[in-house]
Amino acid sequence: LIHGKAEDFKKDMSEKLILAHTAQELNNSQKSIGSGAPFGMTDILIPAIQDYSFRAAYQFLRSYFPTAPYHQIYILLNNKVITFNPQSILIKSGIANKELFLIISGNVEMIHSNAHKSSILSAGALLGEMSGLIGVPSNETYRAASFVQALRLPSNLYLDFVKQNGLYTDIEQLQEKREFLQKTWLFGEAISYPIQNKLANEMTYKQYNAGDEIPKSDQAGISLIKSGKVQRYLDETIFETLCEGKFFGEESILFSIPDILNTKAIENTEVYFLHSDFLKDIPVIRIKFIETYEKRKELVLHPEFSKIPVFSWRNDYSVSVEEMDRQHKELFDAANELYEAIHSEAKKEDILDALDFLIRYTEVHFQEEEELMQSNKYPDFEAHQKRHSYLIVKIKTFQSQYTSDEIEIGSELIDFLKDWIVNHILREDRQYGQWLLKLPK
Repeated sequence: LIHGKAEDFKKDMSEKLILAHTAQELNNSQKSIGSGAPFGMTDILIPAIQDYSFRAAYQFLRSYFPTAPYHQIYILLNNKVITFNPQSILIKSGIANKELFLIISGNVEMIHSNAHKSSILSAGALLGEMSGLIGVPSNETYRAASFVQALRLPSNLYLDFVKQNGLYTDIEQLQEKREFLQKTWLFGEAISYPIQNKLANEMTYKQYNAGDEIPKSDQAGISLIKSGKVQRYLDETIFETLCEGKFFGEESILFSIPDILNTKAIENTEVYFLHSDFLKDIPVIRIKFIETYEKRKELVLHPEFSKIPVFSWRNDYSVSVEEMDRQHKELFDAANELYEAIHSEAKKEDILDALDFLIRYTEVHFQEEEELMQSNKYPDFEAHQKRHSYLIVKIKTFQSQYTSDEIEIGSELIDFLKDWIVNHILREDRQYGQWLLKLPK
């Protein structure tokens, strides 16, 4: 690739000289020395063949069979990669398939035998697995929804692989768990097959009889109801009833804090548990976690929903620090006094007295809480301190505006107090409580 004068390379015996970086037309002398290079031209200096399909196939197979020896995986890889045109049928319902297909790229439509529903499968899906293993007709038709590249796996070869590695039970359980995940609102969309396999491999199972409490010690992660029903409650108040496919425990993934609500099986119930922290790093899953958390916190704070006052302390709100719990109880009482004064349309002086007491007590509490966090070198201390400052400024602004008759205190202040109770005490304070519990005694 020549950037200088072409004439300097007149005697150069290289097989190819390209005259580049010149805006002028080449003269005949220069044309006899080297090739031209118009803008946007591409050329191959060293030819090579690159095919990434087998690397992708290996990664997909490894996600299915993390314990299988490498040489056994390579036996499966020693098969042809086939390209299917859109609308081509890979496996037909009612026919025993003699081969399986691992999708490497493209999308395949899976049409169920009743023809009433279908779903789209993407890269990483293994088509015709169980029907190929046990030699029975497929219950589904698999049809290419785009150009599809797939690794063709003869059924007898795949069966030998499964037998040699003792994987039949694992495959059956993996498929059952994967199919369950695909039917749920939480995992039913935009989750790749490698991630589905990872989740299915990590899922644990427990069964509860009707009337059994599901201990919070079992819930260190997401709990997915496989079958049955559970009730979620605090004290005597039932907040929601969940059935098959529903989940709870998003706080433990989002904020590393235990669930506030208690959970009881109201009929024989099967539950899958997932403890994977990486779930919150999957955008679509994180959004659903946050959406569900926001809905559930509103249930807890809905004053008409519960017979207990909205600012009533419950032991489930504990931060596991006795003195802080005592102060939080006082804050709840002070907030409830203010709420009752506003709700009953008490005199302005009485409302201001209740508000003033709440502010003064809050300032003392925040100072002691910050000293506790600082003395224990809590890593999120600065963010927590800023949150305290914001809350104090906000509530003092309400106080100042109400005192000078700029505003009427009502729902806006109540909503602020609710947000404070839920987002600060029940989430942020419980986070430092959980962190302190893990410190060496």
